[in-house]
Amino acid sequence: MKEVSIKTMLPEITDAEISYANMRSEIAAAIIKKRHELCMDQKSFAEYVGVSQGMVSRWEKMQCNFSLKTISEICEKLGLEVDLRTYKKGTVRSKEIKTTVLIAYSPSSKAMPIYSTGKVV
Repeated sequence: MKEVSIKTMLPEITDAEISYANMRSEIAAAIIKKRHELCMDQKSFAEYVGVSQGMVSRWEKMQCNFSLKTISEICEKLGLEVDLRTYKKGTVRSKEIKTTVLIAYSPSSKAMPIYSTGKVV
């Protein structure tokens, strides 16, 4: 099977747009995973973190433009830490890490990732 890249399918998309979409999806996945770990629906989770159910829905659907401050506040409420990694463009990071830019960590999990788009090495 031939591997098709996002650039092949959407040649007009920029690397910045791809990176932004990856980060938003990772944040949304970390929020969903934490909510499921707590066995909460969106309404009870919203009450737990002090926001509206609609806001939780927007977070999970990636319809929110997160600021670094908002990400930090969400992580604080959920007992998570954020690790933002940057690399020189074109640098080979690892064969196993493909798009990992943002990883949420739980301090109680001894720095094991809550969610990541690739394997952490």
